Amino acid sequence: MGETISVIAGDALSPLTRTAAGTVAKLTGRVAFDVTREIRENVGILASRLSRDQADRIVGALGNAGIAAFAVDETEFVRFPDPVFLETARLGDGALEVADLRDAESRRLGAIRVPYGDVVLLVTAIIKTETEKRVVSGDASPGLSVGAPGAEGLLGVHHRGFWFHGVDTTDRTVRVEKKTDYDHALDLFAVEPAQHIRLNASTFNFVQTGLKMQPTSIANLAQFITHLAPHCTQAFVDPSIRRILDGNPFTNVKFDSPGQYDAYLSWRIQVLYHPQGS
Repeated sequence: MGETISVIAGDALSPLTRTAAGTVAKLTGRVAFDVTREIRENVGILASRLSRDQADRIVGALGNAGIAAFAVDETEFVRFPDPVFLETARLGDGALEVADLRDAESRRLGAIRVPYGDVVLLVTAIIKTETEKRVVSGDASPGLSVGAPGAEGLLGVHHRGFWFHGVDTTDRTVRVEKKTDYDHALDLFAVEPAQHIRLNASTFNFVQTGLKMQPTSIANLAQFITHLAPHCTQAFVDPSIRRILDGNPFTNVKFDSPGQYDAYLSWRIQVLYHPQGS
């Protein structure tokens, strides 16, 4: 068989990343620096594409170092559909009532009803995003060059047997502007059917939730979570949600990119569906 086993952290990893990376590097013959970078990006996934023997040895060594981990065949990873996005929703008596659901391209998907009992995981975080924009500045001044009769020109202006060509002598400067933003997100995973629903605090319409409006988007999100979480009695409530419920939304978990956050969500799902590696 091919190398299809991953080693997954059983609990929060941040303080132990260097120790875990050193252990994985030693047993796989890789460079510790590269393993450390991968662990930080693939939050919770300590090693991938291993043989069963390699995975078992790594799990044992990590356990001896005080790091809980387990091995999972990569063909058995639990994967939810790509996220769809809430524009607004109301907290109904037995379900989250979604009036306006959209896909990643903002296409309307219609209304749905998500029973609270179908929710299996709630996660929230602060996500860093970076965008780039090319900005062109400078003045353009027209120029002329003279060609032989009948020559092809840019302007096609014929005068006294000669063609005059318009020449771009623009003195332009092109620079790249980078913009960094932080957004608070809430991710909800439900079953029957399997679905992944995301709420971005910066774009969600909190007015239609029926809750009293707060002065900021994060305060509105915290209030929404505070009212939603107690209904979802079958859900695993991520530690990030606990920070909201404890009144500390600005100390929430932060991720350096959307991809890193998606990796964290995938890790949480594996831990949820493969408890203790069973």
